[in-house]
Amino acid sequence: MNMVIPDEGKTKILDELFRTTSAREDFVLDLFQNNVVVNDLSTFTDFTVSTFQGYAQVSVTRGSFNAAIIVGGVGAITKAAAPTFTCSGGSAQNAYGWILRGASSGIIYAGQNFDVVRSMSTGATESIDPFTIKDKTFT
Repeated sequence: MNMVIPDEGKTKILDELFRTTSAREDFVLDLFQNNVVVNDLSTFTDFTVSTFQGYAQVSVTRGSFNAAIIVGGVGAITKAAAPTFTCSGGSAQNAYGWILRGASSGIIYAGQNFDVVRSMSTGATESIDPFTIKDKTFT
């Protein structure tokens, strides 16, 4: 499934790009365990963050991305190091996708459902590689 930028993320991105004059927030990346679809109306309250043993959200700083590029008319920016989640024990838990949200605002900047549900059981690792955010103009 394609990555989605929910409506609240669209407005936040535009505000930050064109209006914010103060420091901008960094991000956190979470896996989610409930079977919901990331869509235009998604907000953080729609998601149940994963809780499997060993789970930790990944901090994503603005400086952790490579320079943005354009490929075939699509803008893309990729995190230099792939975010990774590892289950260290306990009961297995499904992960249905990921959300990238503001570290202080909680606003979802982007999210994506996995094409295939990931079962996070002891020893399982989920690496989102490449972790790329894309944008495109539609006419």
